[in-house]
Amino acid sequence: MNNTPSDPELSEQPTLPPNTPQNSHTFVIRIWLEDDESDEAAAFWRGHITHVLDQRRRFFQDLQGIKQFIAPYLEEWGAFHRAKSEIENPKTQP
Repeated sequence: MNNTPSDPELSEQPTLPPNTPQNSHTFVIRIWLEDDESDEAAAFWRGHITHVLDQRRRFFQDLQGIKQFIAPYLEEWGAFHRAKSEIENPKTQP
């Protein structure tokens, strides 16, 4: 019998797999195209991003949604204070 709660928010904090760096996060991003069959010009990219360890998920409609989801994980480390980050300081193309 499986006593694991079906809601990831209710489950205990998962343990890291062996050899997982303590200074990394893993995310899975799934992107798909939704189109309105009645209007060929109306197609929208949609997606969701999941943090592998805690299974939190966010749906998005643009790349800004990915940034907003990842930023708090990096902020926990003080990443924006300790290192230059392309998320906060994107490189400009020549």
